[in-house]
Amino acid sequence: MFQLRARITNLFLASTDALVTLGSFLVAYFLAGNPVGMKGDVSPQLLYVLVPLWSCIFVYFGLYHSRRTDSYFSDTWILFKGICLGTGLLSAIKLLYEPLPLSGQFLFVFLSLNFLCLAVFRFCMRLLLRSLGRRGMNTKKLIVVGAGQIVDRIIEKHAYPTDRMDYVLLKRAFDLIVASCILLFLFPLLLLIAFGVKLTSRGPVIFKQERVGLNGRKFWMYKFRTMRLSSPEMSNTRWTLPDDERITAVGKLLRRSSLDELPQLLNVLKGDMSMVGPRPERPHFVETFSKEVPHYMQRHYLKCGITGWAQVNGWRGDTSIRRRIEFDLYYLQHWAFWFDIKILLITCLRGLYQRNAY
Repeated sequence: MFQLRARITNLFLASTDALVTLGSFLVAYFLAGNPVGMKGDVSPQLLYVLVPLWSCIFVYFGLYHSRRTDSYFSDTWILFKGICLGTGLLSAIKLLYEPLPLSGQFLFVFLSLNFLCLAVFRFCMRLLLRSLGRRGMNTKKLIVVGAGQIVDRIIEKHAYPTDRMDYVLLKRAFDLIVASCILLFLFPLLLLIAFGVKLTSRGPVIFKQERVGLNGRKFWMYKFRTMRLSSPEMSNTRWTLPDDERITAVGKLLRRSSLDELPQLLNVLKGDMSMVGPRPERPHFVETFSKEVPHYMQRHYLKCGITGWAQVNGWRGDTSIRRRIEFDLYYLQHWAFWFDIKILLITCLRGLYQRNAY
């Protein structure tokens, strides 16, 4: 519930910042004496560039993740850096695209007004949230049993990446773009694999299995079928072992190269999964591991992924669950957009073949 409130608050802040930026543009347009050279109206070209650019810059600088422990001056500094970067980018766009209407007089008025309005709005929002907090609203209540390092760890983990606007928007946009491009680029290979699966064994080409994802929500995960048909009870409660008799000849190649995972790009497009995140597990094993492994369920505070920090470090297949969870929790605590890029690059550079893939 608290994560949902934090996400709504961040979306509200992002939308309001965009409206403040739009309003600053309109006011600057009239105050500066119609500098963009348009008669009676604001140039749509500049609006289409400026407002999305400002929003992307603020997301990039982390303005919309949980900032309860940050000072007002920290917010103001981020606003200043973001507007400075936006000014440089606007200048570069102007140099590359001469017809873009932009004057120095307008730019000065807009930037000054925009910074002032955003800073005042942020200050007012902090006063409002502080007032709500004094009344027992907009708070996250915890019961802590223990002291010292235990208390420090709980305080450190009070906010999760899913509370942050860059996780909600930037990661989702990245997932959609990358998954769509890979599907288009590898479409001939996908058809070839589908024919191979269909011609060499009886059953459907795509195998779907129930998995547990973000916040414990169950979904159907897709894979190319690599095994002979068996009962759901067996496939849902049994680990795949080396030289497993259920694996087909084509399936062995697909599993070894991880090509059987490619249909999960459809899960990414649907929003069930991400390109990077903890690997989704079957409900039977989630119930078992949650009782045996400390902090196991914390991995579900993130959207599950096709590849992950544990996987690129060799913790996949029949390996230590405790070690895998350690890497998943490290990813949870240190998530950043560039961390996802790093994991994807490692996945590509280490090649398709994995030591523990069978």
